[in-house]
Amino acid sequence: MRYLLLILFFFSNSVFAEQYELEKGALINLPKNYAVTKEKVGVTVERALKSRRFTEEEKEMRRIAHLQNGESVDDIMYSIDSKKRIEFYEKDLDPWGKAENDIILSDLINECMSLYKVKKKIKKCAYDKTDQLLEFDGIDTYIILFKNEDPELNRLNNISDDVLSELSKKEIAQIRKKYASNINWRSKNKYFKEIGIRNIKITGMGDFYVETITSQKIGNYKSTNIRFILPYKNRRFIINANCQTSDCNNAKEKMAKIIEPIFKINTKGIKVYDFQKKQDMIELLEKVKNGYRAFKFAKLIFLIV
Repeated sequence: MRYLLLILFFFSNSVFAEQYELEKGALINLPKNYAVTKEKVGVTVERALKSRRFTEEEKEMRRIAHLQNGESVDDIMYSIDSKKRIEFYEKDLDPWGKAENDIILSDLINECMSLYKVKKKIKKCAYDKTDQLLEFDGIDTYIILFKNEDPELNRLNNISDDVLSELSKKEIAQIRKKYASNINWRSKNKYFKEIGIRNIKITGMGDFYVETITSQKIGNYKSTNIRFILPYKNRRFIINANCQTSDCNNAKEKMAKIIEPIFKINTKGIKVYDFQKKQDMIELLEKVKNGYRAFKFAKLIFLIV
């Protein structure tokens, strides 16, 4: 339970006061009193595979999918977290520091038990007080900027408008009645389950990105996962947020604000195209200037031939 206590808080008035440089020329905004920690993607993925209790076969399938999707084990994951929460986790690595943290959490739980009798309210109280203490907004956020250029993205970015028009017509003729299935996956032991949707989004400026929203269940823990995937200099750029339902209201706005120096998104002025619907894909290809590029980018991401 002590780890679940580190997940919630309401994102409302965070001030973006600093910037962080992922690489030369690639800046992101940081909320006030937040910082960035780095870890290789391979390390993060292996930890996730273990925590979800996948079979060896499932682990191998996931590793292959990551590699087919253009990821490298040496790509860097940039986690964006409150400075106090980072310090708390760092203390947890030391036995004495962990003991100090356990005392803090125990005191918070006892305080909540003195206020409430119902288990659900005690749990919610402990979540809130812990996150207030750690100045955490309840939205776990990370970024991955692929280090390798994608040959297909490079090709798409160099196709002329005339050729794009002809390619769009050919692509429309090949679209099936139902283009692609929704996200619906569970592990063999049913410990991990994920269901969700994926959309292509076009901004008012004609730029595009792919958004996936899924509900995840790991054991008894449930959360919502939101991901933006966008092209950046012939590479893929991912920003991901994980939150519980009560904290997710402002997740998209937070994500958009973080990546604003790189990619501007007005989350209230966007045209949405459902990747599962044939008619949406036809409209995207027929009527949107960058529709073919957006469509092929989405196919590339979802490994659809």
